[in-house]
Amino acid sequence: MTAIKQTSVCSERHLARLRDYLSWDRDKALAHGTQNIIDDDRWFQEMADTRAAMGHDRPGKAGAKCTYMQHQILGFLPDECDLNGGKMTPELCMRYAREYVAERYPNQEVVMVLHRERCRADATDRYAVHLGINRSDLETDRRLDEGPARKAAASRVKTVRTLDERYGLRQLERGKANSRVHARQPGTEERDMARKGQAKRSENARIRVAVARRIEEVGRMRDCPDRMGELERRLRRDGIELARSKGGSLQYRFFSKALGAVRKVNGGRLWNRPQHAPDKWATFKAYNKRDVEVEMSIQNKLRKFSAPEFVWEEYCLDQQINDRGIALDMAVVENAIAFDERSKALLSAKMQELTSLENPNSIQQMKQWLSENGLETDTLGKKAVSELLKTAPSQLAEVLKLRQQLAKSSVKKYQAMRNAVCSDGRTHGMFQFYGANRSGRWAGRLIQLQNLPQNHIPDLKQARELVKSANYEAMELLYDDIPDTLSQLIRTAFVPKLGMKFVVSDFSAIEARVLSWFAGEQWRLDVFKSGGDIYCASASQMFRVPVEKHGVNGHLRQKGKIAELALGYGGSVGALKAMGALDMGLTEDELQPLVDMWRSSNPNIVRFWWEVDRCVKDTIRQRLRTDTHGIQFEYQSGMLFITLPSGRRLSYVKPRIGENKFGGESVTYEGVGATKKWERIESYGPKFVENIVQAVSRDILCYAMRTLRNYRICGHVHDELIIECPIDTNVSEICEMMGITPPWAKGLPLRADGYECSFYKKD
Repeated sequence: MTAIKQTSVCSERHLARLRDYLSWDRDKALAHGTQNIIDDDRWFQEMADTRAAMGHDRPGKAGAKCTYMQHQILGFLPDECDLNGGKMTPELCMRYAREYVAERYPNQEVVMVLHRERCRADATDRYAVHLGINRSDLETDRRLDEGPARKAAASRVKTVRTLDERYGLRQLERGKANSRVHARQPGTEERDMARKGQAKRSENARIRVAVARRIEEVGRMRDCPDRMGELERRLRRDGIELARSKGGSLQYRFFSKALGAVRKVNGGRLWNRPQHAPDKWATFKAYNKRDVEVEMSIQNKLRKFSAPEFVWEEYCLDQQINDRGIALDMAVVENAIAFDERSKALLSAKMQELTSLENPNSIQQMKQWLSENGLETDTLGKKAVSELLKTAPSQLAEVLKLRQQLAKSSVKKYQAMRNAVCSDGRTHGMFQFYGANRSGRWAGRLIQLQNLPQNHIPDLKQARELVKSANYEAMELLYDDIPDTLSQLIRTAFVPKLGMKFVVSDFSAIEARVLSWFAGEQWRLDVFKSGGDIYCASASQMFRVPVEKHGVNGHLRQKGKIAELALGYGGSVGALKAMGALDMGLTEDELQPLVDMWRSSNPNIVRFWWEVDRCVKDTIRQRLRTDTHGIQFEYQSGMLFITLPSGRRLSYVKPRIGENKFGGESVTYEGVGATKKWERIESYGPKFVENIVQAVSRDILCYAMRTLRNYRICGHVHDELIIECPIDTNVSEICEMMGITPPWAKGLPLRADGYECSFYKKD
């Protein structure tokens, strides 16, 4: 028997929580699937776009709530899951969910995520499929309406019972418990006893009953000056201690929220003022004082860990850059948005013409169409479509290419620009100082300058002019893939002030240089000092043969590149795969030998990893200061501090020595993890080295920013500076100043390269 439950999502907060809960990069998610979604990884954004396009992101009528989605749960009995000897495997559960969704919501966008959940009642595990159902009907453009709540619930149950019969699952039997869990649930008589205070099922149940009874008693005592105190005294006689708040969270709502319509029940007023309830106002003020006390206690805690003076200087410089902002060419922005809308409409129409589908954006319909034409696939995600294109016949390939183009989300960045531009034609406040917890690097805000697509089309200026002049016909004639072209033009929307130019200068292979410098890997330092190609040099060192770019053994450069990018921080075969090694022509059998060769070619780097690992563990165990490679490690006030050569410190809260999944030692600390929640995070030597190298690279960029502070820096991305300067400014002069090595990094070979442009681009 399968249980079905539904919750309406009617607030943005609830919507955000559901998005996080249905994310399949969480450890809890065993499997996932979608319906009518173009790009699985963007399911949430696609649903939001659909609601916005149909006007369903706001209430349908005045005074009503806006229901964004429905959250449904298909819960399978523990007895019927393979976890407990039953027939329902994760694959069967997902198939069941897909059939349920296809039958009841064929025109809705749906995401399905399978979780393994714990049944507290009988201490067993079970499977549950969580469904996020968008309310917008793709066929009718109307909101989903299943009728009255009770009738709709009964209809959903009927569908589930039909599926249960199809899958050979237990049916609901009148008067008979259908699982051990249900057998242990209280019946009607027990619940009545509980309401009367006679239940003794558990201590928690007893407490709930007593609290409810005492609240009802005290609630009738209108003349009591301290009803909260009276409640506390009565509960104490019941053996229950009430943890009282020192403030007035209820009073916050009393004074800070409008009462709604002016009625006699609220004295004919819209807002409560201090004179209306002096006792509550006094409590409200005391409650607010607690906020100040908490902030002051945090300040006192952090006072002993004051930031160095130069960090405050960097913060001031950051504020100057944010205040300065960067100009936007709004003609390019607005026309790009219009081009995208027009392109999407034409692509959808062409797709419908080729497939004759009612809704070519429907994943279910598209998969069925492909299947009928001899091409089977379980998903239509970005990677899956790319793989299908390699073997698909010409007619099917054309449809798949159209689907790829429709999945492009380039217009979102342009819309962010439109929303962020200020009255002076510039966008401000794009950089968050110390946005990265571990390294202290900046994070992006608003337009996210750190996450823009690169540009590769040779005639970038021409394409930009076509967009700026709104010449869609010429754009369509010259460029096959308009969404991709618009994506490559995003950077070009950033422009310098009239009569000025951009100079873009960045460090060459900054992290590789810093890592080599720390580890003392001399052959790598020699390559950097001589201006050589580190990828060729790495391949040459690994394979013991000369390697030249586009020359002798040039084919080995790619292997050197992938090794450099994937293996510098303890990565192995998995890291190579994640970096796309298999897609670049490497075979599975080549991966482990590649790891071994890279590590044998860089023994000092490997040694650096484990020296850092040893220092961290010794510091945590013995509470002693340790050091290696110019880096100091110390334990102070429940935190691990790593002091960098720059003088800045990295901090790790409540570190401890634990056990990793392989049975070995690992270091854990508290922080914001991948789930964006405060949790315990596991780390080890190479990971700490990555934090250190990225942090020092950030400090080098800050030193360059301070060196160039008299120039108009209007943007920066990791190892790159964007400078707005007069036309006659010398590029090589800026690069030379940027490449000055900080006094605390003697021996580090730095090099900065740059170029000038009339709009922002990648050279």
